[in-house]
Amino acid sequence: MLFIAVNCAAIPYRLVESTLFGHEKGSFTGAISKVFGKFREAEGGTLFLDEVGELSVDVQAKLLRALQEKEVEPVGAGKPVPVDVRVISATNRDLPAAVEAGQFREDLFYRLNVLDIELPPLRDRKRDILPLAHHFIDRFCRAGNGMPKYISLPLEEYMETLPWPGNVRELENMINRACVLNEDGVICVKDALHDAKKMLPPEVLHGRAETRIEHNAAVVSVRIVSDKDEIKTMKEIEAEAMEIVLHHFTGNVTKSTAAMGMAKSTFYKKIKKYFPNFWVDGVTRSLRR
Repeated sequence: MLFIAVNCAAIPYRLVESTLFGHEKGSFTGAISKVFGKFREAEGGTLFLDEVGELSVDVQAKLLRALQEKEVEPVGAGKPVPVDVRVISATNRDLPAAVEAGQFREDLFYRLNVLDIELPPLRDRKRDILPLAHHFIDRFCRAGNGMPKYISLPLEEYMETLPWPGNVRELENMINRACVLNEDGVICVKDALHDAKKMLPPEVLHGRAETRIEHNAAVVSVRIVSDKDEIKTMKEIEAEAMEIVLHHFTGNVTKSTAAMGMAKSTFYKKIKKYFPNFWVDGVTRSLRR
């Protein structure tokens, strides 16, 4: 089904009406061709009006008419054109407060507020932070045809403590910056922040892989005999060794490959083979047991 999204806050003031409802050729200076407008482009589908609270009061009145009468009047047309669209709107403003302040039409507010879905800020839904971060990493890596990148455990934990005043857009920008700056495939705190040295203590800044990690020898050793008293295959032993090394270096592939004396390309292939979830959820999450 057709889906048209419009960021109302990004449209120049003088072009809002034309962008939403369209215009005829020659209807104003610069109108060199006929434009259908977003409402007519979304005919039979869905029109998403993002940041609808940023629309001026005069445009709000015309939007109300379009919703009530199911028709739009393009600039310079002189007659309305029927439209059949589903409208979804979103805003970060407190619209009831804007209504009381006279900044948003009350009748339009109730016309839009048929089914109200309140999305809590990102800081109040911490379970969404890491899935969103992994999604953005995958998208940026694909767009840039770059090597896969993954989030270190210290950065995962740190992201869940941030207040995220910019919500998902702030998270997206942080991940974008980190993907650009990172070179070894595992994104650390210092990749993600503009001024990490001033914001974080050294043990967090450098990640757990840079600090001394205490392990019990029995825990880090690779067992050749399984719990069923059977000799493990070489693949099983290798997978267990890789898991221990990755944990030790907090998912840092560069340090793990150096420690095991293995080429990075070979190491990535074996990770994909032994730990398939690694490529979806990131190193440190998929290897937890």
